Parts: sequence; structure tokens; C-alpha cells
Amino acid sequence: MKFIITLLALGFINSSLCQITLKDEGLHFATGVVLSSTTYYLVYSKTNNKTKAFWYSLGVSTIAGLSKEIYDGHIIRENLILANLLQWH
Repeated sequence: MKFIITLLALGFINSSLCQITLKDEGLHFATGVVLSSTTYYLVYSKTNNKTKAFWYSLGVSTIAGLSKEIYDGHIIRENLILANLLQWH
């Protein structure tokens, strides 16, 4: 059942009429789902601890997403532009 809900969520993310999404955003979402669910499965199968599996899977997907954005320059560039705008000359 969870697998079907995940597939439906992936299907609706790019077909929603209430917001405009890029194909790249859908790919990022799908990659995060795959990383998170794989990490959850691996950690849970080793430890049988749902809490630890949840936090590890959340951490892995978050680190992957943040590192991708930093690599692309979106986070650093936007913060540098904001910092330059806030400076008083």
C-alpha cells in the first residue's frame, strides 16, 4: 500500500495544476524517495529499530539534497546575493 501511495505521489507531483514544477524538481523528489527508502530498509533490517532507521533515512536524503544544491550554487549564491543586499555601504 505504501508503494502505491508513493507511486501516486510521484505521478501527481508534475501533473498538478496549482503549481508549476520543473522536471528537475520531480527528479530530485524521486531521488530523495529512493535514497530515503533504501536507507530506511538497510538500517531497519540491521537494527530492527524504527526510530534509528527513520532518522538515518532522513539524514541521508537531506545531506544528499543539500549537497546537490550547494554544488549547483543555489544556496551559496542566493545567500551571498542576500548578504550583499543587506550590507550598508
